[in-house]
Amino acid sequence: PYLMSIFANWKETMKRRRKAGHRNELGTNLERVEMTMHVGTHIDALGHVSIGDRLFNNRSAENVVTNWGLEELGAEHIPPMITRGLLFDVGGKEGLESGQVVSVDDLKRAADHGKFTVEVGDVAMIRTGWGRHYEVDNAKYLDGEPGIDVAGAEWLINQGVVAIAADNMAVEVLPNPDPSLSLPVHQLALADHGVYLIENL
Repeated sequence: PYLMSIFANWKETMKRRRKAGHRNELGTNLERVEMTMHVGTHIDALGHVSIGDRLFNNRSAENVVTNWGLEELGAEHIPPMITRGLLFDVGGKEGLESGQVVSVDDLKRAADHGKFTVEVGDVAMIRTGWGRHYEVDNAKYLDGEPGIDVAGAEWLINQGVVAIAADNMAVEVLPNPDPSLSLPVHQLALADHGVYLIENL
């Protein structure tokens, strides 16, 4: 299910050759077969999601995203994160259930319980308990998840975190409580604020 075929068209291949300094306008059409690396524990690059055409720092997806990958905002540009990691244990002994929102109050209670305050530059690590289903009950793990909503993400971002991590596949609650929204925390964190998301931690 993770294999996919991508068609690289003449415009994209010519654009890359121009960038490499070739002057003869060679365009090629070819097919590539790839496997997504967006599985297991990983960090979402800032170019992972857009709001319409807009990526982080008002870059245009039209200019940045190509059939060959991201021209900017790719994972290769993620700086080292040598900082303090804060564990927000909101899952307790039993863990949370799919679709359960981790609220701002839940985060504050977890911080009080852990006896810490969030400082600029910290990484927030949220333990929902959902990771207990990973490779144990994959159908359940992939069907939804507990996680933060936009309010929870805004609270963490306003505290100055550089990344938000969780023991689930998307950091944010799935399905979203508002069925008309798809991955709004991704848009808020990555496209609006440049805050990384670390998934399946």
